[in-house]
Amino acid sequence: FPLFAADAAFGRALCFLFPSLPPPIACLCFAAGINVSITRTVIGTTCILAFLAGEQNAMSSILAASLVAQFATAYMPFIKSQKSREDMDKAHVYEYSRPML
Repeated sequence: FPLFAADAAFGRALCFLFPSLPPPIACLCFAAGINVSITRTVIGTTCILAFLAGEQNAMSSILAASLVAQFATAYMPFIKSQKSREDMDKAHVYEYSRPML
């Protein structure tokens, strides 16, 4: 949760640059993006942030920020113990294979 506090500060700073941006949405999306980049938990992060903040209506924007962060950092391990997974590599790229007859 310390990461969420730092991300909320970054979200507030983003609101000063773009005043029309709602502060709760900016803070939650920033927190989701950085948390997903580190932990690789897209759905869990989205649900936790939306329901803990009481912003269930913002779930779609939080999920969008989580998915963008997941795809942007898919091949960058931030934690040394993170290993590459073959099933995740195949999940990002679709390969069509014709069935053998």
